[in-house]
Amino acid sequence: MDDSNQLLIVTAGTSYYYFNATGFFFYDSSSKTCTWSNTCNYQCEVYNYDSRFLDYAGEWIITNKWGNPQMKPISTQVWIGNAIDAAGIFPIVMYTDKATGHYLGLDKLDPIPAPKMGATYWYTEHGNTIPKISITGFSPSVVESACVGKLNDWSGFSNSFGKRITPADFSIILVVGGVLNTFQVWMQKRREEFSLIG
Repeated sequence: MDDSNQLLIVTAGTSYYYFNATGFFFYDSSSKTCTWSNTCNYQCEVYNYDSRFLDYAGEWIITNKWGNPQMKPISTQVWIGNAIDAAGIFPIVMYTDKATGHYLGLDKLDPIPAPKMGATYWYTEHGNTIPKISITGFSPSVVESACVGKLNDWSGFSNSFGKRITPADFSIILVVGGVLNTFQVWMQKRREEFSLIG
C-alpha cells in the first residue's frame, strides 16, 4: 500500500490486484493473463476497509491466524459487514491495528470461495511500507505480470517528479535568461544616467 501515490497491491491465492488512481489490473498467475478494469480504483478499494457497509464489532486480541505462523498477538479493532470492492460483494470480518489504524486483513465469511482464490480466508500484514520503495519491490510486479511495459505506466512515479528538462526546454531557458539579463543591464544603465542627471 502506498497511500501518497494511491497505489495498492492485493493478493488472494493465484489472483493479484494492482490498483492505482484510475482503476486496477487483475492478474491470474495460473493462466498468466492480465486484464484492466476501471470499475474500482485505489479509493474504491481502500474505502471498503472503512465503509458504511461495515459495523463496528469492538476490540479483539488476535492471537493466531491460519496461514501466518509467525504472528504475534495483536490488539485490533474489528468490523463486520459486506465488503464491496473489485472482487465483488461478500460478507467479511475485517481487522485494523488498534495502535496504528492500519488495515491488517479480513476473514471472508462466504462459505464458497471466489474462483481460484484457494481459501475463504484473506489476511495480509501491513508492514512498514515506504512510498515508491515497497511497491517497486513487490513480486510479481505489474511489469513481471505483463500488464504494462514500464512500471511508471501504472504507478505514474515519473509524473511525481515533474517533467525532465529536454534540449528544447534548455534553449528556452537560455533565451529567457538572455532577455532578462539584457533588461537588467538596460535598467542599470538607466539608473546610472538618472544618477548623473540628479
